[in-house]
Amino acid sequence: MWSPLAAAFAVLAAALLPTAARAADVADVDPLIGTGAREANIQRGGGAGATVPGAAVPFGLVQMSPETAPALAAFGAGYDHDDTRIRGFSPTHVSGTGCATFGDVPILPLARTATAPPARRPTFSHATESASAGAYAVTVDGVRVALTATARVGVMRMTFPRGRVGRPATVLVDAGGSQNGDDRAAVRIDPARGEVVASARSGRFCGAGNAYDVHVVARFDVKPRAWGTWRRAAGAPGDERGPVVVRAGSRRASDAKRATGRRFVPGGLPAAPIRGARAGAYLRFAPGATVEVRLGVSLTSVAGARRNLAAEAPRSTSFTRLRAQARAAWAKKLARVDGPPGPVFATALYRALQHPNVIADVDPARGWEPRSTISGWDIYRTQFPLLSMYYPEQARDVVRTLTAGDCAPRWAIGGADADVMVGEPGAILLAEALAFDVPGIDRARALTVARRTLEPPCRSSDGGDAGILERAIADDAVGRVAGDPALRARASAAVRALDLFARAPADPTSLVEGSAAQYAFAAPFELAGATPERLEAVLRRLDGGPFDPFAGLGNEVSFAIPWLGSVLGRPELTDDALRRAMALFTPAPSGLPGNDDAGALSAWYVLAALGRYPLYPGSAQLVTR
Repeated sequence: MWSPLAAAFAVLAAALLPTAARAADVADVDPLIGTGAREANIQRGGGAGATVPGAAVPFGLVQMSPETAPALAAFGAGYDHDDTRIRGFSPTHVSGTGCATFGDVPILPLARTATAPPARRPTFSHATESASAGAYAVTVDGVRVALTATARVGVMRMTFPRGRVGRPATVLVDAGGSQNGDDRAAVRIDPARGEVVASARSGRFCGAGNAYDVHVVARFDVKPRAWGTWRRAAGAPGDERGPVVVRAGSRRASDAKRATGRRFVPGGLPAAPIRGARAGAYLRFAPGATVEVRLGVSLTSVAGARRNLAAEAPRSTSFTRLRAQARAAWAKKLARVDGPPGPVFATALYRALQHPNVIADVDPARGWEPRSTISGWDIYRTQFPLLSMYYPEQARDVVRTLTAGDCAPRWAIGGADADVMVGEPGAILLAEALAFDVPGIDRARALTVARRTLEPPCRSSDGGDAGILERAIADDAVGRVAGDPALRARASAAVRALDLFARAPADPTSLVEGSAAQYAFAAPFELAGATPERLEAVLRRLDGGPFDPFAGLGNEVSFAIPWLGSVLGRPELTDDALRRAMALFTPAPSGLPGNDDAGALSAWYVLAALGRYPLYPGSAQLVTR
């Protein structure tokens, strides 16, 4: 039997990391990388990067970004580079996931008269589009839109076209426009303050039963000339053609309306129409006006949204300064990691620092930030170890969030556990934080929660053979950091019992987003049956997808495979595979070989470029090239 203790392989303690070429440069970041699809037929777990091109700050709740239509390959990002139409600009997104979520309260400017979202969305051209760290701009329906953000505030500047004959200037606020539909939506207008308040409830991430409430206070710097609210009257599910009921206002009155209706999900997964609520507001301004709106966002309350807006984007701070502050925040974070020059590495590091997001409202007295969008199954292999090594304050906050309850969540989003994917990745994240000695955590509490997560009633029993293997990885990770040989023996026995090398390599039976050939190498601590010849065979292709007899570097199950050559005595296999795998990442919209999954795929590239990989969850040792 192969034993990691007996094999000759190169390891390096995290504290001894060498430096690379130079610090990642914020000027090299291109947020449009990964916004397109490499394959025509998109499947969950591969094909499209599904990244967010809009404005954000590191780990911010707000990612102010366009929602395109039909967005068939956009998923939670809301944006597909192949699209030519925009349905609005939303402050909430998740980057790189294979399921739709967020995209709440889209704002749409139109150089025409409108009282509700048009059936035919306005067009845009990539020729008018620009994106950089902390900023995004595009022209839609003749309106120049510029975006920036703070952690909890989205900022949008709209310049309406001028001309001999003035064109109407309209802004639509779609309170019920979330990607997965809304169970309820409410909107009210205070024209004297130039303010719209919208609240909605959505959820259903990857078909789960999760739900979240979102509250947005949209404050305009110009008072509207006219305004109104609208609701979509009840009709067939998915019907957006009408009728629409509108209540109008002017400078003489204000209006507020709660309404329910139904809406069409604009794309991504799930693709089926979902019943929900549909309500919104419109505001009309002078032709040719330049209008700025700041969106305070809270997942707690309207009062929280107001506090966030006042604390992070006061009227005294200009759009230009906010944009500069966002860029400076990225520059500071990116400078922590040295790597090869150019947009591929800088953008990969940028993507790895978009999640997990802050989730709570501003509170300077708290001293730390509760976080969400913790995609455990995706990030335990790459992104969270990267945070533990280079961004320990964020890793600390993740640990404190994961240990708030009795069981570590699998996939935290919107402040709750969506409980999607398989295994017990929350326990793995806690083990990694302990192994990398992340400062500021309660180590005893972290280990207690990790151990509890591995046993009933926390321990799951779903996911078929993939679930068995993932739970074994969690057992081994916690067993390593706790010095518990019984846990590690349980892990090894479970992997051996699966006997994945005995299956046909392309067999996906009872496996999640992967084949038998890929899963056979997914638990590096127990490689019974693994030989250099079998590894060489699976490394012949690196972009075969999740149901292929070869490695698919666009998906997490295959992340460790290129590094195993060093472990099995064939370091040249690792060198060759890493060279070919890194070539799959290019500075283009189609530049990612799969879903970025909240920065997991991008973090894989960062680690590959640095020449080291955390092969064994629960250990701070890194396999090197």
